Amino acid sequence: MSCTLKGYKGDPILSFADWDRDGMPPHRRAKHWKEHHSAMELAKRWTYAGSPAVPSELLDLIDSHDLTKGTLVQSGVVEHRTSLPYGPRAPRWHDMSIIGAKEREIVTICVEGKATEPFGNSVANELKAAWKRPVTQFPDRLDWLTRSLFGISAFQDATHKTLNSVVSGLPYQLLTAVAGTFLQARIDKAKLAVFIVHEFRTPKTTDIVLDKHEKAFNEFLRLFFESNGTIWPGGTTEHKLAVKNARFVGPVQMQHDPNVKGIISIPKDIPLLIGKIRTDTNF
Repeated sequence: MSCTLKGYKGDPILSFADWDRDGMPPHRRAKHWKEHHSAMELAKRWTYAGSPAVPSELLDLIDSHDLTKGTLVQSGVVEHRTSLPYGPRAPRWHDMSIIGAKEREIVTICVEGKATEPFGNSVANELKAAWKRPVTQFPDRLDWLTRSLFGISAFQDATHKTLNSVVSGLPYQLLTAVAGTFLQARIDKAKLAVFIVHEFRTPKTTDIVLDKHEKAFNEFLRLFFESNGTIWPGGTTEHKLAVKNARFVGPVQMQHDPNVKGIISIPKDIPLLIGKIRTDTNF
């Protein structure tokens, strides 16, 4: 299935060469655009036929759930930014933000590519780094994220120095990814939000690393599901790998609102599906 793609500045992407040139801003390209890493592997997979085409793995995932079955992928933006509350610094950078349509309703699909890379730093490490900056609104943003996603404060004290142990070890990137997907769905006026991790097994990855990423993903999802009154399909086994390839979990609808005057809230009327697909590039 063909798809219209644009780079982060709106330039059309018609080939891998276009993605190479226009897909990523320079400061992100220097860090992420590397052979066998997720950004480049995502570009290769979407342009393997010479022009943009939706990967079969993604189409299989879409076809696996009643809420998404029949969705037509229409367009996408590479390295799309969704603003988050508390300052312009560090918006949510979606590896891809995709618009789909099902029965005349919009479906927002946000994709996070992964290969050797983890889901960013832990909440604790991100907070530690933030306090080293001369001025930061990060503690306020973090508290908004945890109150929105889990209904709990990120902190044990009013000084925002002592973290809640429930969230301190979570991968911070997943908090912004899920919140950013909800907010992008609201911007798109979508009826359904979808967050997908597209994992690449490359010569640079190992199964031990991929299993570690899976465990971190599932620990986040278990708290997210249970905090929003949704049964977690992984059960209670700590290391159970519940997010299987080409299957969704959910939907989840948000139950919490930080009720901060003048600060946007995550929509409660848009359900979210979460899924994972894997592409093996070793062969």
